Amino acid sequence: MNKEHYFEKAKYLWNEYVPKSGQADTVQGELIRSIEKLRDEAQRNGNINWNSHHEKMAIFIKETLISSLVFNEENLSKIKSIIESFLDYKSPKTSDSPYDFITERIVDWYLVNQEPIPLKETDRINYTVDSEGVQGVIGDPQAQGNPLKLALNLSNEEMVIAALENGADIEQKTDDFDNTPLSTMATRGNIPMIQLLIKYGANINAVNSIGWSVLDMAKHKKEAKKYLKSVGAKSAQKGEI
Repeated sequence: MNKEHYFEKAKYLWNEYVPKSGQADTVQGELIRSIEKLRDEAQRNGNINWNSHHEKMAIFIKETLISSLVFNEENLSKIKSIIESFLDYKSPKTSDSPYDFITERIVDWYLVNQEPIPLKETDRINYTVDSEGVQGVIGDPQAQGNPLKLALNLSNEEMVIAALENGADIEQKTDDFDNTPLSTMATRGNIPMIQLLIKYGANINAVNSIGWSVLDMAKHKKEAKKYLKSVGAKSAQKGEI
């Protein structure tokens, strides 16, 4: 197959087997989801949010592919080498080529394993946010014991979703000024987290204890301010900021 055919097959796998959030229920879906998560973390974030979940995804890909008897020695060696390079997370791989190679091998694997294979419980990732061990990284004492705030500080989409879907209060105050999670992300100009919180129903016009709205909190973040205005956020101050 040429690259275009591989791309179309990979796109099919994504659309057919990867859910909107969380892990896939099948090995087929989890393979393609995992490689794209690794690509995104390296290329978009420079692996700043790398954690044990990313490590588990990389190892899952490697073990699934090399144990399948689908590949020759040359491909097996390259698969191992590339995955090892991903695991060296302090040197993020930002070129598309290693991810494309693994994606194509996933497609090769799928062509031999087209019947959906349920994902084993041992391959599932526990997205519970553990404050112990993370605390020293994010440097935010108020986040301890608060899964949603921890996840937002890590800018980890899957952890945020897991926290919200397990009952975290999306309007829970995050500081002494009664800012909400959305207000805090607006202050930081973190557009992906802003979009995610709004998707899950965050109040775009929440006002904190000093009378500042979410939009007001984004006043020094041009792109975040522009986005918030586009979805209807309003200033609580006299005159437009």
